[in-house]
Amino acid sequence: MTSPNTKKELIDFLWEWAIPRGAWSQILVDKITGKQSALDNFERKFIFDHYLQDIGFRLPDPLPSISITKPEYFPPSKKISLTKLSNIKGVNRLAENQVMEFSPHLTIVYGNNGVGKTGYSRILKSLGFSFDRKNNILSNVKEKQIQQSARIDFINDGDPFYFDWVGGSPTDKLNAISVFNSNCVNISLLNRRELLVSPQGFYLFKLVKDELAELNRIHSNFYTQYPITILWKDQLTENTPQYNFINTLAYNSELEKLNELSQFTELNQVDLTRKEDELKDLNSKIITANLKNVNLIISEISRVIVDIENTKALLTKDDWEFIIKCNSMLEILNSKAQLSITKLAKMNNLELFKSNEFITFLRSADAYIKLLNRENYPNNSEDTCVYCKQKIQDEQSRNLIDSYIKVLNDTTQSEIAKYIKFKQEVIDRVLKIKENIVIHQPLLGVNENGEIIQSKEIIEFNSKVKLFKNHIIKDTVNSNFKFDINYTIYIAHFKALHLKYTEEKNIYIGQLNNLSSVESKLKNEIAELKDRKMLSKQKQEIIKCINNFSVHRLLDRNRNKFNTDSLSRKTTEARQELVANDFQQKFINELVRFRKKHLEIDIGFYTDRGTSHINQQISSYNINDILSEGEQKAIALAEFLTELQLDNNAATVVFDDPVNSLDHHIIDDTARRLIDLSRERQVVVFTHSILLYNNFFSLQKNIISQDLDFKFYNVYTNKTHTGILQDGIQINSVKGFIRKINVLLSSEESGRLENEIAEEGYGYLRSALELFVTDIVFQNTVKRYRKNIMMTKLPEVKGDLIEKYKANIDELFSRASGFITGHSDPTEVHTPPTINDLKSDFILFKEIKEKFIKS
Repeated sequence: MTSPNTKKELIDFLWEWAIPRGAWSQILVDKITGKQSALDNFERKFIFDHYLQDIGFRLPDPLPSISITKPEYFPPSKKISLTKLSNIKGVNRLAENQVMEFSPHLTIVYGNNGVGKTGYSRILKSLGFSFDRKNNILSNVKEKQIQQSARIDFINDGDPFYFDWVGGSPTDKLNAISVFNSNCVNISLLNRRELLVSPQGFYLFKLVKDELAELNRIHSNFYTQYPITILWKDQLTENTPQYNFINTLAYNSELEKLNELSQFTELNQVDLTRKEDELKDLNSKIITANLKNVNLIISEISRVIVDIENTKALLTKDDWEFIIKCNSMLEILNSKAQLSITKLAKMNNLELFKSNEFITFLRSADAYIKLLNRENYPNNSEDTCVYCKQKIQDEQSRNLIDSYIKVLNDTTQSEIAKYIKFKQEVIDRVLKIKENIVIHQPLLGVNENGEIIQSKEIIEFNSKVKLFKNHIIKDTVNSNFKFDINYTIYIAHFKALHLKYTEEKNIYIGQLNNLSSVESKLKNEIAELKDRKMLSKQKQEIIKCINNFSVHRLLDRNRNKFNTDSLSRKTTEARQELVANDFQQKFINELVRFRKKHLEIDIGFYTDRGTSHINQQISSYNINDILSEGEQKAIALAEFLTELQLDNNAATVVFDDPVNSLDHHIIDDTARRLIDLSRERQVVVFTHSILLYNNFFSLQKNIISQDLDFKFYNVYTNKTHTGILQDGIQINSVKGFIRKINVLLSSEESGRLENEIAEEGYGYLRSALELFVTDIVFQNTVKRYRKNIMMTKLPEVKGDLIEKYKANIDELFSRASGFITGHSDPTEVHTPPTINDLKSDFILFKEIKEKFIKS
């Protein structure tokens, strides 16, 4: 931020803000006005001590009364101009040993995209201020990063100085330098933004606002010097009178009540010891332990009952009798199946029909025959044997196969399988039975080995379940062995036990209820005595804490005195009277110079925490949503130049590609405006626009440039480094740029990216297109650096060719403009070009040029 111009009346607004707030605020304004910079900690403490005394805080050493009169304000100013930039190292790919000497008025640096202009601009931008606050400077990204450095020679109020710049390190002597680049456009046209330059001494409001923030910080620190936290509070017992008193401690806590709650005598100590002994003699722990054991026993019995119920569901008398019935049916069915096979075997003279092999064979044969799915098999004339594949030629063979089929299709086997399945289902269910139920609580004690003794009911039940379970699993169930597990008896037995121990549990609970009231009373009395003893030891700390609460209350009631809202309102009032109309008129004048007054921009000001802000709209709409890119840049330039006029300092202004996206009319207006600006302060322009560059060459001999010194540079790259400086010459030759492109395309460089070469070539092509239009297409009838129009050349303009090729020319220029590198606005970079792209467009350009020359 720079030191702006001021009016004497400005101090009146600050003083009006300070008077009703007391001596401390008047001291603050007096010191800020005199120093015009941030205060040191000693000065802030002096002000804060007066604030404390003003609000009624008792200082150890009272301050003498002080009388402050409204201070006089003399605004500082300085004139800064650069003389030389040298010894550059580590900045992008800028070549070392380059020296840029600056004109005291206007320095113009011209070069294509990617040749290093922005590298120089970034160094200057890091020194001062800009809408664009970003300033990340790298060294050559293809090499190891090194520390950036440079030497800047300059003149400050007529005296020579130099500054050894290291990376982003600024210096107060050069912080008035301002920079405008393409990124500034969108930032400056935001609907609401902070002013770049604090207008007409309003930086004093900003300094006061910052000091209020510092005083508020001191206020917070001072607050913590009076702690109100009782660190030992958690040692008190909840709900004792002492606990409640400490927990509600405040500035108005009564000392008389504290004395009452903190009194602790020798008799209180004797009483405390006696009550603690009584508490130890209570049997609540034993009863609680017994209650715990009973609960475990009840839980165990409940589990046993559940296990018996589950066994009852899985193993029943009906299951046992059903298996006996199944066995009986299987015996009958097996006899029937055996008789059928025997009969058929004898009829057909078969032997070994009782063997398992034979039965297995028959079953396999049946499955195989069914696969044929043939009706009346094997009595069809074309049937073959399913076993040997020979034709069935005699009646005997057919009878044999028929017999097999009859045997296999007998339903006896399927009946046998059904009953076997029934039995298996019972077996599967019985397998899930838990056959060894165990009680883990010593209801009957333990044996000599320390093992828990199980009841005879458990042992008997487990034995019977195991017996019947094994019979079923091993298929040894028979009608001679009766199923005699009486689940009802076992369940009733354990339910009786459950009831017995539940009654015992209730007895223990009753005992505890009686003890708990006695124990609770003793504990409450002991807790109150202990807390009383604690307060007696910490009484002085509590009294100090009550006093600290009073300090907090006093500080809290006055904290808003450091609030910046009232200062913001006073700033707004001052701005409305001292700045708004003046700013508006200056801005309108700038719009007139850029031919944009018709846009009717609405400008307003407001204050946010003491800082000046601006809002800007067109008919309540955001400017960026309405204006074209060129109009936006023109408005941004007008605003930037208007804000510079708020600055009392006359420091260097840097423009990095200020006319990008502007038409030729605005380019001419911009050149004239910057020449005019250079009479007030030094101007440095970096540009890749040949129109702007040649415009400056033309205007340096104009009457508007009388007594002004111009310095021109051309910037080149040697393919390895950028930023190579040469004295600038007027560039107006199409052939010259064609020659540069030919050299670029014919060279065989190694180590350089194809996109970089193509981008450089497109920069040359863009410049060639600009000159082609003015010199060849329009036959020099109109030139950017000449005011008059050569009407005698007008008949030579080939309108038919313009109509035929204007679309091609426009497309070529758009493509060339799109491939921009090394520029401050990365949003303009599109798809990286290739050498083939460049060659194709270059050939088309030359063909169009030849058409205009030869016709």
